[in-house]
Amino acid sequence: MMARLFDSRRGWARPVGGVAIIAAALLIPYLRHTHSFTLTLYDGIAAMIVVVIGLNIAMGLAGQFLLGIVAVFAVAGYATAWMVAHHPGMANIFVMCIVGAAAGAVAGLVIGLPALRVGEFYLALVSLFASIVVPSVAGEWSTLGGTGGLILITLNPSLKGMSLYGTFIGIILLCSLFAWAVKRSTVGRRFATLAASEQLAAGLGISGYRTKLLGSVLGSLVAGVAGAMYVYSQLYFGPTSGGFGGGANLATLLLAALVIGGTGTIAGPVIGGVLILGLNQNLNGFKDWTGVVFGGLLVIFSVFVPQGVTSELQRVADRLGISWSPPGRARRSGSSVAAPPADAVGPAAVGASGPAAVGGSGPAVVGGSGPAVVAERAALEVVGVSRAFGGVQAVDQVDLEVRPGTIHGLIGSNGSGKTTLLNLICGYYRVDSGQIRMGDARLDGRPPHVVSRLGVARTFQTPKLVLGATVLENVMPAAERELSVSGPESVFRLPRGVRAARESGQRAMAALDRLGLGPFAHQQAGELPHGTRRLVEVARAIAMEPRFFLVDEPAAGLSPTESDQLVAALVAIAAGGVGVLLIEHNVPLVLAIADRVTVMHQGKRLFEGTPEELKADQQVAGAFLGIDIAEAVG
Repeated sequence: MMARLFDSRRGWARPVGGVAIIAAALLIPYLRHTHSFTLTLYDGIAAMIVVVIGLNIAMGLAGQFLLGIVAVFAVAGYATAWMVAHHPGMANIFVMCIVGAAAGAVAGLVIGLPALRVGEFYLALVSLFASIVVPSVAGEWSTLGGTGGLILITLNPSLKGMSLYGTFIGIILLCSLFAWAVKRSTVGRRFATLAASEQLAAGLGISGYRTKLLGSVLGSLVAGVAGAMYVYSQLYFGPTSGGFGGGANLATLLLAALVIGGTGTIAGPVIGGVLILGLNQNLNGFKDWTGVVFGGLLVIFSVFVPQGVTSELQRVADRLGISWSPPGRARRSGSSVAAPPADAVGPAAVGASGPAAVGGSGPAVVGGSGPAVVAERAALEVVGVSRAFGGVQAVDQVDLEVRPGTIHGLIGSNGSGKTTLLNLICGYYRVDSGQIRMGDARLDGRPPHVVSRLGVARTFQTPKLVLGATVLENVMPAAERELSVSGPESVFRLPRGVRAARESGQRAMAALDRLGLGPFAHQQAGELPHGTRRLVEVARAIAMEPRFFLVDEPAAGLSPTESDQLVAALVAIAAGGVGVLLIEHNVPLVLAIADRVTVMHQGKRLFEGTPEELKADQQVAGAFLGIDIAEAVG
């Protein structure tokens, strides 16, 4: 029963079931006679739980440290309080929530626009500063009631008592479902990718700045709803609204609720909010020590229970044999992951039968349908490119050409500039001089996410994966980047969003199946061995349908069997019309599969030619690579 309740393949059954359990704890007042004053306290707690949900969207899902989300709550609260004070006819909970959400989103945008230009750390500082400044400024503004705040006791709201409390429970459930929908959407997968690695996100064509800003705005939108809820239930809003003295102190309380409940989970903000906010209401005799108490709890949970109460409950459920994981996904405890079978990746699996086999849907997937098409496609050209870091000339007037449908090996000693050149091509570094072209399109000077969208995919020296996500979820952002679907369509499961999710899932599974990784689709990436993670990166590149694939030391740390699987995959990708640039220290591997080879030394191109020509140049091999090529290749 529990496994079915939390089965993600049953659509809305999983979030509805999980949130129903949360709602049961919030319905306690219905089971007993509750004084109206106590209900008002509960209403205030409910509003602050919604703020925690908003903080979780910004911080837990999007990875943006909007620590001063209290400033957003304050802006939305003052906006709705001022509105109903001057227009009493608009004192409707739903109208107020819409206005509060809009005000909160604008506040999050205003805070995030300048701060995220500098960095995430500054978002935390700016938002915390705003959480102090907004109440202070409002307290000096007579239009907003000054230090006494806006008092709305003359209003006669239509919802009161248990009806209002029940409505607030419904809003909490809706906000939790919204958080779940964001997490499971295209937007949520971009958030997770960006939180794992900005380099990875850019390599998948994701704009880091816009995605961070969207995370800040979505979290602020939900927090804005909380401001409206607080005004409606308390008929007041002032500098200390929300309890705990407001400002930075309240921000600490909300952060503690999120961390203790479980950052990045759906139930965590509600569970943590009930525990911490409820405890705060019962510390009347220790108000002077609440900062110490909650600050200490925050530190303790951050160190000893970093995943929060929700994860601990899941761990207990696992020990009791109650699996919350969907079918096909290995349980975290005691799971054993093996590498794909030796024959999983090979000509039959990856693409010896032509381009259609590589992508699963014909020539369009990999960009070609034979030598004639490959010949018409533009090459990736590096012309006279240089880059210096301080007094070190990392790349010095390097020329390089990667032709479609070929594998171009790039070898050289450590520090010769190979990875720097790759980063220049991908846009992570800017060139000092020279050009990087793909046909008529200039790549140099463009940000990495734009270069990626032009058709350049890459892997990294250390595999970059979202370790807490499944293998399938790691590949889907690559598969869906070219799909025509907006964020709202994906989040709210509109028809085009549903079709896009289905199509991206099919593309991702096709890429995994081509590499024999289908059985691992629902396995967490963090549980995979190193070699399998490398293959997941290759599958992700296949799903991107690139024109050129840049691979940085993919065989490092692989077993002979895994190296054979990797070689088969690269050969099949090139056979589909994709140009492959391979950086690798395993020279025999490069010479065995490369059509052309470039040797770099101290930032300069030392040699370029076929593997046969390199084998014949003993001076280059012996003097600069420290090996005997003829002996290495037998």
